[in-house]
Amino acid sequence: MASRLYLPESWANDAVRQAAAHVPEEVVLKSKAEIALELIAQANRPGVPNRAVVADAEFGDSPPFLDRLEALGETYAVDVRRDFRVCRRRAASDEGQRAETLIANLPARAWRVVRWRQGSQGWLRGSFAAIRCWRMDACGRHRIGWLVAERKLPDGSGQNKLHW
Repeated sequence: MASRLYLPESWANDAVRQAAAHVPEEVVLKSKAEIALELIAQANRPGVPNRAVVADAEFGDSPPFLDRLEALGETYAVDVRRDFRVCRRRAASDEGQRAETLIANLPARAWRVVRWRQGSQGWLRGSFAAIRCWRMDACGRHRIGWLVAERKLPDGSGQNKLHW
């Protein structure tokens, strides 16, 4: 099975509601990240090839999720929120800063316009900057990676997003 039923906590703790909706008894409360990791592990068992795991900020902002992807040797690119903590140095004393703060202080020369494919209304493009830095894992250790920022272009196209 390549999918799992996600139950919000309010459903997981309501047996009457589950019975009325015919939720199978084996379905238990798990986070979306836990379910995603189970699906990745399931795909890896028979050797289903993949190039990368991609996910939105709900997953990207979960240090245990990122830690597990790294332990599995998965290449990944995830969205992160503006308050994602990053450090410029690996030093244990560096408590880091919000990703948006680090990005806001980048010089203009750090940004590059990238086009990746032609769409129905012309080339898809955006302005990007990448910074090699560290994130904090679930145990408080520093893990090296890339913080990639995307910002709107002067013509209003593109979007403001952060990726790890």
